[in-house]
Amino acid sequence: MSCAAPTLFACGLCGHSFSHGDRACGSCALGAGCELVKCPRCGYQFPRESQLLRWFGRLARRFGAGA
Repeated sequence: MSCAAPTLFACGLCGHSFSHGDRACGSCALGAGCELVKCPRCGYQFPRESQLLRWFGRLARRFGAGA
């Protein structure tokens, strides 16, 4: 069980903001291995975060901290 703060998401389709914590959608058999998040309002599914965006975020934080 993780004690991490809930992750906030914004649906790319309807714009609804929501939090799922460590859980993705939980509506399919993939369960914990699935990296998709399902919007509770419209049902749109999207990836939690791409590896490329995560890498750019780390890079921006590294160079932004020295400015």
